[in-house]
Amino acid sequence: PPPEPKKGGVVMDVAAGQLPNAKDEKALVSALRSWIASQGVRDISVGDLGKFFDAHEAFKLKKWPGGGIKKAVKNSGELLKWYKATAASPAPRIGLGDTAIPSITSTDLCDSLKQWLLSTNRSQVNMSELLKFYECYPQFKNVRFDTETGVLIDKTEGKGSGIKKCLEGYTSLRWCPDQGHGARIELVRNPVEHDLVRALHAWLLSHDKTEIGADELEPFWATRDDKPSGPELKKLCENSSLLTW
Repeated sequence: PPPEPKKGGVVMDVAAGQLPNAKDEKALVSALRSWIASQGVRDISVGDLGKFFDAHEAFKLKKWPGGGIKKAVKNSGELLKWYKATAASPAPRIGLGDTAIPSITSTDLCDSLKQWLLSTNRSQVNMSELLKFYECYPQFKNVRFDTETGVLIDKTEGKGSGIKKCLEGYTSLRWCPDQGHGARIELVRNPVEHDLVRALHAWLLSHDKTEIGADELEPFWATRDDKPSGPELKKLCENSSLLTW
């Protein structure tokens, strides 16, 4: 599998590795946490899990009900908590843990969509086929981005998913309007890379490195006349097909 990137560093995007799917406990826990939070509550009864499965059909597997769900929750660390049945609550409950739920960004969506296309050997996907993507990444199934700003909004607000807006400025994917067969998203295999990104990528290769901490780049900066700020370097990597932040 590809190496884990260091915190605050860059790593070459090898576009490989096992994608999360409906059979993974981590994917189940992530989707369940997001769903509980979206209901505006801190915990739910196991009797409410039917509603969760209706919203995330990819997890509607016979192995999850009962002990399967309980095992996944107990293995989640501080992400979710399992509460035994009591006199006041005759059915067990599942609650949000102490770990904060990270906010989903438009870059998260684009990065995941790019990885999904690469992993399935596809160069494009019609908007009507995105259900296949959502089955692998259920955390994006019920999210919506503002069609004017690309900012995450409540799924009941506005019209459309806002994916078109999310793709603006993302160099590895592009939006293709409807030409009679429906709008689609295409993978840009050779996006125009920033000169600094190409130079850093070449420098990593020349030093036989696949990753480096952002605070370890002084030898590279010594070869350059330009040195962007941390946020600027992060943005360049996020929009690159050569490097990943």
